[in-house]
Amino acid sequence: MRCERCKFENIPGQKTCIKCGSALEIKPAAINVHPLRMSKWKKPFRNLLRLMRKGKVVPQENIKLHCPPWIRNIFSDSFLGLFLSIIPGFAHFLQNRFREIRWHLLAWLILLLSGLFLYGSAAGFICLGLAIGIHAGIAVQYGIIKDLANLREKIITVVLVLIALTFIYRFIPRILFSNLTGGYSSLSVPYYKVKAGDYLLAWGGLHQETLLTRGSLVLIHPVTLTSHGGRVTESRKKVIGQIVGLAGEQLEIQNGLFIIDGQQLDSDRYPVPRWLQKVSFSAKIPDNSYFVSARYNVAAYGVKIDASHIRQVCLVKAGDIEAKAFMRWWPLSKRGFIR
Repeated sequence: MRCERCKFENIPGQKTCIKCGSALEIKPAAINVHPLRMSKWKKPFRNLLRLMRKGKVVPQENIKLHCPPWIRNIFSDSFLGLFLSIIPGFAHFLQNRFREIRWHLLAWLILLLSGLFLYGSAAGFICLGLAIGIHAGIAVQYGIIKDLANLREKIITVVLVLIALTFIYRFIPRILFSNLTGGYSSLSVPYYKVKAGDYLLAWGGLHQETLLTRGSLVLIHPVTLTSHGGRVTESRKKVIGQIVGLAGEQLEIQNGLFIIDGQQLDSDRYPVPRWLQKVSFSAKIPDNSYFVSARYNVAAYGVKIDASHIRQVCLVKAGDIEAKAFMRWWPLSKRGFIR
């Protein structure tokens, strides 16, 4: 106990200073009876962390019997942090550790936005893949990697996190934007400034009662004809095609041009695919169906294309049309809405 007068250190419990004889008095200290409280929205997460630490969520005795040590370590507060990190940086924010991953989060956001902006191109898919990798790094950095013992366990955990996040990135946009989809154009349509291979955004949720107009670019799964030993087989691949004929109309193909009810269509607005340009065809389009033009991959070598093949791949039922394209998304130089 220090004397306030001569600064001599006395024995605890001494009432007077041994050196100068001054009385040693204990001054009452002010006590704050109103400490800072945790925010209400953080309390449920705090309680959940406590439960995880106490082992109440997963019985500890069962884990010891049936799980190796590295799995037991996963079921700790770091497992909760991994779960909360589905939103990048959320677990760190709750624990006031946001500064640890702020630059990682910035890089993730830049790559994610770049991937969405360039979606449909190779660069866009690379950006999205890097964003998933950084997201996985943020998630495991919360503490789960430190809890694992060896390199093998760490590699397995990182791979599992990457797979889980890949599925999340794949399916969550479909839940949020269930009707938004896209596909690659299978033919060039000069009128719409669309070339084969362009990626178009399309809006789905079409009903059979939805009336589509002539010239609409639609997403379909056309039949692809291939030959194996002289036998024609079918396969399907999602592409963007163009509606040329409507139900009840008489459609003809002559001299590489479409003719509807005796009226010739503009070749720039309604181009005939190359595989149909040398074919003469005439048919009435059935009810609740469309004639959809597309650059089908006809590889039936040695098999002559006839009217039955054209009906098989070009006459599409209204219910088989998945979506209607509304925007050129890629390449970037031609991005814009389809008129």
